[in-house]
Amino acid sequence: MITIRNAGRGVGEVATGGNQTPPQAPAAEVQVPVNPAALTDGEVREALVQMAQSITTQAQAITTQAIREGVPRENPHASTMASRLRDFTRMNPPVYFEYRTN
Repeated sequence: MITIRNAGRGVGEVATGGNQTPPQAPAAEVQVPVNPAALTDGEVREALVQMAQSITTQAQAITTQAIREGVPRENPHASTMASRLRDFTRMNPPVYFEYRTN
């Protein structure tokens, strides 16, 4: 005799598993007209230059805003290999032993 009760199920319903998605209607086929010959290399280059200029302008605006707000800048060299080596040699100074063969 099974005494475990299945809460949330009606008579004759099957229990759903853990990660199931709800049923969805079939996706309608969307057709987008593509004409690759419409864009020339010059147009693509011009669009990329405009994007680069826009990104540069936004970066400059963010930088000037941060300077005005007085946000301390991070040390740009904090994660370089040279600074890591310098820090390591400060913590563990090299020890030299003379060895001469005469």
